[in-house]
Amino acid sequence: MHGLLAEKLKGAGQIREAAAEYGAAVDLEPNNPYFVKQQGFCFYRLKKYDEAIRSLSGIFKKDPSDYYVRSALEKSFEAKGNLKGLLDLLEETLHLHGDQKSLFGKIKKLRKRLDLDSPERS
Repeated sequence: MHGLLAEKLKGAGQIREAAAEYGAAVDLEPNNPYFVKQQGFCFYRLKKYDEAIRSLSGIFKKDPSDYYVRSALEKSFEAKGNLKGLLDLLEETLHLHGDQKSLFGKIKKLRKRLDLDSPERS
């Protein structure tokens, strides 16, 4: 019921209220990734980046192939100015899912951007 109400609220542009309803749905069904994702996306739209990162990181670790989750996480970490935190999350996720080759390129770009691959740092 909370999930349906959250969908209606989100569709009506009431993102804050939708996030609260998704939260209630998550409390009732904590293992439902759909509700967790949607709550995280609401937090992202509300520019509550810490909450978005907290919500979406666990989902990303379980399914790193979800482009929308990864994109929202990247933008949230960037908005917080915490690219090192993003790098740590990507590396941890790659460790869990070695078959996710797309993470290699993102990690390499981030390491270069953070200047972690320079000879002085190694």
